[in-house]
Amino acid sequence: MRALPAIVVALSLALAGCDKASEEECEQACLHYSKLGFADEEGVAFGSGEFEEAWAEVADTEELEQGLYHCVQMCEGAASSGQTECIREAETLSEADECSGVSPARTADDDEDEDEDEDEDEDEDEDEDEDEDEDE
Repeated sequence: MRALPAIVVALSLALAGCDKASEEECEQACLHYSKLGFADEEGVAFGSGEFEEAWAEVADTEELEQGLYHCVQMCEGAASSGQTECIREAETLSEADECSGVSPARTADDDEDEDEDEDEDEDEDEDEDEDEDEDE
């Protein structure tokens, strides 16, 4: 399983200003963001029965607990109450990402997909060059 995006939201909130969020606000925001990220990653609708079943399998994992712990620690020092409220009310990962004012989180898998796309583009370019040489 890919790392959950909880840490990413805390990092993105590092740009926040005053009106610091409380520990409880951060816990709620980090958990909600993790759930949104999980739903997005799994391709299931947030809050659906399918989501609830899949989430139940990861809800008590050490990876999630560690991610949430670090997210909350970073959030408390950087996030505003308004940002955490915005994240808690978000219905999609994109909406939650907009709350922090930075671009969406990237994962290692996103980077791998991008590398594969670049390799495919290079292969297509080579094929086109060979076709042009044959035409001449």
